[in-house]
Amino acid sequence: MEAYCGMTGGIVGRNSGTGSGASVTRCTSEGTLTVLAGKNCIAGIVGRGEGPDLIKGCHSSMTIVATASGANGVGGPSGNGPGVARTYKRGCGFSTSTSTGLWWANLITLKAHWYYTWGITGAQDPYAPRNTEFVPMFWGHSNVTQNNIDIVNQLHRDGKVFYVLGFNEPDLKEEANMTVEQALEDWKKLCDGLDPGIKLVSPATSWPGRQWMKDFMKGVQEQGLRCDYVAAHLYVGPAPTTYVNQVKELADTYGKKVWVTEFAPRDDNVVSGRPETNSYSEEWIRDNFIEPMLTEYESMPEVFRYAWFSGSPTMAGLWTSMLVKKEGELTSLGEYYASIHPNEDILPADDVTMA
Repeated sequence: MEAYCGMTGGIVGRNSGTGSGASVTRCTSEGTLTVLAGKNCIAGIVGRGEGPDLIKGCHSSMTIVATASGANGVGGPSGNGPGVARTYKRGCGFSTSTSTGLWWANLITLKAHWYYTWGITGAQDPYAPRNTEFVPMFWGHSNVTQNNIDIVNQLHRDGKVFYVLGFNEPDLKEEANMTVEQALEDWKKLCDGLDPGIKLVSPATSWPGRQWMKDFMKGVQEQGLRCDYVAAHLYVGPAPTTYVNQVKELADTYGKKVWVTEFAPRDDNVVSGRPETNSYSEEWIRDNFIEPMLTEYESMPEVFRYAWFSGSPTMAGLWTSMLVKKEGELTSLGEYYASIHPNEDILPADDVTMA
């Protein structure tokens, strides 16, 4: 069925709810609903979403399509509460303790559709922005606890979480530092403990072709564990074609779409502690890398989502990739990044104002 502006479209079971100005509450539903907003109108979201004063407390397994047409038409999920997963690819990764800007403000200025924080703290934080999707990460072995699993499951029940990211560079001693055997044991705990409606994204190794990743994915298959997407960290030089080819190879190897959760042109020959020796200037990255790279990722069916790695002055090889300056202003790279399918609906949390 379809619901047009000025009309509430509710489905109870497989029956249509109607009525101009009517409301639907506490319905359980299945099926497909297309919500259309015309000129100067707003289409409320049903099922797991909430439209303003239209639909309240509904839960469903519906496929929801929200579109806008005409001047000032608004469609799509809103709010930091119950909603549906975002469909745009471009996201951001910021630690809640970032030293460049404020994590929540950065998401707003970059107009991110989704984000992660390298942990399970995000949507439940009092500063979490509204109208953007949080993706928790189980960073390493110590994070795989029943308490954390319960927290993520509750976020899913609240309509705030739809995907989970796996371990962060477990092949490196200075990162998650996990053996394949330990990772598979913890992965089984996630598969068994997390709500089956949450899609699982694989661990991301420091290089996509690492033997660690091959062994892990082989173990997942042999043990019949869930893994819905493959994650990748890509620091593979200055040529966009290399980043494209790496994603295609991953997708072909594992038969899954790819989340590129970190990527940027890193200068591995930079002098430690001297970021000024980085050979890739911000201007060079802006003109020769980020534009062609994002154009490719936006068009590639193999790429499900991507998030640029915003460096900092303490990362000599990556500091020129910063999207946000220390004071929170966008760099020229950040301005361009924010312009790609910008999330114009993202807002600060209630009672939080931008400086």
